[in-house]
Amino acid sequence: MEIALNYQIAFSLLPRIGPVAARNLLAYFGSAEKVFTVKATHLREVPGIGKLFADSILNNRQNALELAEEELKYIEANDVGTMSFFEKDFPKRLKNCQDAPLMVYYLGKRPVWDDISLGVVGTRMATRKGKELTRTLVSDLKTKGLNPLIVSGLAYGIDINSHLAAIENELTTWAVLGHGFDIIYPASHREHAEQIKASGGTLISEYPTVAIRDKKNFVKRNRIIAGLSDALVVVESAKKGGAMVTADVANSYNRDVFAFPGKPGDKVSEGCNHLIKTNRAALIESADDILYHMGWSSNKEADHKQRDIAFDISLDENEKILFDIIREKEYCDLDQLKNISRLNIADLSLSLLSLEMKSVIDALPGKIYTVRTAR
Repeated sequence: MEIALNYQIAFSLLPRIGPVAARNLLAYFGSAEKVFTVKATHLREVPGIGKLFADSILNNRQNALELAEEELKYIEANDVGTMSFFEKDFPKRLKNCQDAPLMVYYLGKRPVWDDISLGVVGTRMATRKGKELTRTLVSDLKTKGLNPLIVSGLAYGIDINSHLAAIENELTTWAVLGHGFDIIYPASHREHAEQIKASGGTLISEYPTVAIRDKKNFVKRNRIIAGLSDALVVVESAKKGGAMVTADVANSYNRDVFAFPGKPGDKVSEGCNHLIKTNRAALIESADDILYHMGWSSNKEADHKQRDIAFDISLDENEKILFDIIREKEYCDLDQLKNISRLNIADLSLSLLSLEMKSVIDALPGKIYTVRTAR
């Protein structure tokens, strides 16, 4: 699909078009450019569009294109990277979410990641204990031989402590923002944003600088934090707030959600306790609990387990082919397996199901497969 940058930006700036409707429009017309050139009658023919929606597009097309040209100048002058939903290396975890953004902008390293990722969120009014839990959690994951990507939102409290803990432990971290890159919010975290980039991390946003700034954007960005994560940890949270929204979204994406418990009546723990009590999060006390629930282990342990699987379980020819591919790639989606193995879809699906039944591989959200490690 055509991904001319000016039309992609302009398309994302059209009002009243959410991610799902936007993808329907692109699927119908085949390109963003055509949305800006087709006649009104053609727009109204798109299922679910109608006259009011079509007229809104028609009335805002020229302004959107002008804003896109302005944004392109900023992108070029400030070394901002862009990724379209339709590009092959668009983050796979996020791409599998039905409300994924059509575009993301980034500063720093291109946000491509094939290893495990962990979202860490919580209250802006973090206690000393909450900050210590965050830093200990990240540090212990590294000590135990894992190198997870740490994803959070650069906010005060738990968020910024998770980013800094990642940097201290030489782990990659991504900060998802609720605004364009012409500002950093909070402003006091600008230095930390530079640290994230300097350490090999990335600042990510779905918002260009010309987008209207709105407090609601910070709520919307929480779905990106959840979408980029294999699992989400809520360290401290009131019963309402951004961390709780992120946990709800993560649950809707079938991500594993974890929460540290707190004392009854403790305001900064009400949200965590509620998530646990309502079975929307698993109770954790340390990194070991996450490793147990997720089946994560150190690289050495994983390699040992994978060798054991290869020798101890009888696999047929197709199963061996798929197992070897998944073991080599660590994480492999259905399309990759089909292209590399050259198996037809029927044989591929049957062999994958057999490998799951034999507890050799795990199927992750988005039809991504990985070798099962010690539980």
